[in-house]
Amino acid sequence: MTDYIIEDGGATLKGVVDKKIENAYIPNGVTKIARNAFAECHCLKYVHFPQELNEIGARAFQNCYSLSYIQLPLNVKTIGASAFMNCTSLAKIDLPEGLNSISDFAFKCCRSLEDFFMPSRLSSIGVQAFESCTALRYVHMPAGITIIRRGTFGKCHSLTSIVIDSGVSVIENGAFAGCTSLQSVYFSDGLEEIGRGAFSHCTSLKSVKLPSGIKKIGNRAFDKDVIIETDYSNPMNKTEQVPIEELRAHNKAIEHSSEYLQIIPRVMNEVYSQFVNEEIDRSERYLEREEDDLFDTFYTSLRESTEKKLNEAKMLLPDHPEQAAQVFMQIGSCHRLWAIQKTILKEKYGITWYTPAELNPDIKFD
Repeated sequence: MTDYIIEDGGATLKGVVDKKIENAYIPNGVTKIARNAFAECHCLKYVHFPQELNEIGARAFQNCYSLSYIQLPLNVKTIGASAFMNCTSLAKIDLPEGLNSISDFAFKCCRSLEDFFMPSRLSSIGVQAFESCTALRYVHMPAGITIIRRGTFGKCHSLTSIVIDSGVSVIENGAFAGCTSLQSVYFSDGLEEIGRGAFSHCTSLKSVKLPSGIKKIGNRAFDKDVIIETDYSNPMNKTEQVPIEELRAHNKAIEHSSEYLQIIPRVMNEVYSQFVNEEIDRSERYLEREEDDLFDTFYTSLRESTEKKLNEAKMLLPDHPEQAAQVFMQIGSCHRLWAIQKTILKEKYGITWYTPAELNPDIKFD
């Protein structure tokens, strides 16, 4: 007991007295391991957790370089930000079935971690949670995960196979970037959006088959030599079945019809508004994330510009959605705008319209 700093009537382990500790036997009754409790305990090799434990705080075991195995008790629900970051000897971890949340950077740079089972109740995995886990070989996302966050598995150089369950609808920017050994990815039908650079620099990935429900693919989501197959039921793929000239003639007739000319100003306002609202949501999530020293050092230069764009767009959006969209426009944004326009025309007005990219497959639009 003398080795630990205990608070809240024995419920919270606040810290450890001797940072050279090798074996930790956490007392019964402890329900929370506080922020930084074992951080920088470089000699720590073994931890025994009490069954009552339900929360591991941010950076609780950060930089515990000698820690090689972790078995978490059944009641643990939350693993905090950077909780095991830089535990470079951690090769095996047993996650409890009841685990709900793995926070940002939780296992970042755990370079010995090879395989682990993601529990079925897991509903949230944070930004860069497993980035640079260079020994990790296989990932199967459970059905409770709806979004694979930015950089979650980036630079996992040994990762060869990924199974993404039907619950995942969005794969954010750079989620698997730099997974140089990745050879196969299985996408389920629930996937709707793949972010910018999500699979960039995955040099062993030669082909992927996208589900029919995919709506958005970000700029450079895949390297340019990757063969992308799509389901023929996907309306975005109909250019492969119908001659281009017929599609162009169809579009020309649509765009000159009185119905289209009447609704298009309203449609474009909806297009720009949806685009801006998506960018505002993305920017706010970026600015509200839990701070991390390494993360902030890398992204400090982006914070001020993000806040400036966000404020400007919010001011313009109510009366000038097109101008607000210009605030966020960058290379590849035209494809997002066209995809939104296509969806609105089809779902709201029953009009089938093809994008300039579909009608001109030999032209690269930026």
